[in-house]
Parts: sequence; structure tokens; C-alpha cells
Amino acid sequence: KLLSRDIATSLRGRTITYEVFPLSFREYLAFEKIEVDLYSTKSLAFIHNRLEKFLQDGAFPEILLFDDRIREKILQDYYNVMIYKDLIERFSIKNIEALKFFLKRILASSTKLVSVNKIYNDLKSSGFKISKNSLYAYLGYVEDIYLSLTLDKYSQKITTQTDKKVYSIDIGFNNTLLYKFSDDIGKSMENAVFLELRRREKEIYYHTDRTSECDFVVVEKGRVTGAIQVTYEMDNEKTKAREFKGLVNACKQYDLNRGLIITYGEEGFYEEDGVRIELVSLVSFLLEDTTEGF
Repeated sequence: KLLSRDIATSLRGRTITYEVFPLSFREYLAFEKIEVDLYSTKSLAFIHNRLEKFLQDGAFPEILLFDDRIREKILQDYYNVMIYKDLIERFSIKNIEALKFFLKRILASSTKLVSVNKIYNDLKSSGFKISKNSLYAYLGYVEDIYLSLTLDKYSQKITTQTDKKVYSIDIGFNNTLLYKFSDDIGKSMENAVFLELRRREKEIYYHTDRTSECDFVVVEKGRVTGAIQVTYEMDNEKTKAREFKGLVNACKQYDLNRGLIITYGEEGFYEEDGVRIELVSLVSFLLEDTTEGF
């Protein structure tokens, strides 16, 4: 069984590659036979109920057919197949315990910067013998098999990217294998937005400067065309100030006059330092292309 890059190499580039992800939220609703009508109170009630499950259980089609107990077993089986068949056998990995430690740290780092150097030091402190180069190779393997995907920091200069954020291919893995990741709904939301942007074939990065961060910037033909923040809610003034600052700084850096903040349920508009800030609910983002124009 070949990876997509292996097929392209074997066929000397005579291939067209499509990325296939777990179900989108719209596909998830169709699978559950729920009508999408954003102007119907009844439909919206069903949609919001399913959104909670979507953010908690993930969106592999098979798990929708079973109850919670069986779902967890299915996800555990998927994970084990990825470890033993897709990683250990394919890449002839011998240090299995170090690999398992590394994978759990990667999943736990979802939506965050991943520090291979820190994982290396933790492994070393725990008595594991492994090189940093091996861990960097593991990170590449994890992305090759689509267990987790990475996001680079945007830079207009050609550099070797070491500061990467990592996202899970399915949030159900995080909740089943580690802890209740969904206790922090903001992280589940950010992971869902990342996957949806990839599904829409957007070229995306994250942005940081000395004082703030913006979750995603969208690039088209070498130019940043959009900036997006993701947060659960904006009720807290400290949260609001942080999200506004990161978005506005990114917009001004890349000469944008508007930016998007995706929240769980709030919608509206703000003006901040010459930038139009549009608040869009997660449901609207997932079911309508609110990134149009980016």
C-alpha cells in the first residue's frame, strides 16, 4: 500500500491528488438525515445539537452508526492500525515505546505549537534513547499518514520552518485517547476550522508578531488575502481584547481592511483601528462559505 507521494513518484507525476478528510459538518448532517435550513428555528435546534457531538466525537463515518461505547473502541482500533500498520511496519520503526510517547504528545499538542526539542528532553529524562532527527522524522511520518497535520508560520522569506502548530485529523482521537479535549470547546472549534479550511483547499498559515497571534492567515498567489481568529465566546473583555489585537495586527501587517472571528454562536460587526471585524458563528462558517472574498 502506497502513500499518495509514493504513487505520484511511481507514476512520474502523471497523477492528480485529492485530499480526503473525515466528514465535513454538512456531510455529517446529511449522514444523520438532518435538513439544513439556517432560517428555521427547528432546523437550527437540531443543527446545534449535532454540532456539540461533531466537536466531541469527530466525524469518521463509521462511528455515527454506533453508540458511545462502541465509538470509542472503533477510534482506538483506528489509532492502533495507524501505529502498527501505517507507522511501525511501513517505516520500520524499532523504538516503539518512544514512538507511542511521541504520538500522545503530538495529539495533546493539537492547536498548539509543537516543540520537538521539548519532547526530546522529556524522552531523555524518562530514560528513552532516541535522536532529535528521529523525532523530526516521526513528525513527518505522522503527517504522511494523516494522523495529525501541521501548520507553518507565515513568512515572506524562504526559511526552514521549525515553529509548527499541529492539528488532529479527527477530534474524536483526542477525546478518546487522551482526555476530554472537548472540555476546552475553543480548541475543538479551532481544529474543526483548520480542517474545513484544508477541505476547501485554502493555503493557510498562522501569524505571530512580538505581542500577538492570529490563528490563520489565508494566502492566494503569494499574497495574504484573509485573517481568521477562532474563539468560543467574546463575553470576557480580556479575551475580546486578545482576539481583536491578534486579528487587527495581522490585518495591518498584510494591508487587509477586514478580518474574521469565528465564535460558537455570536455574530456581528466591529470597527477597530480601521479594520472591519466580522463575527461569524461556527455553524455559519461550516455551512456557508464565509471566507468568500479572502
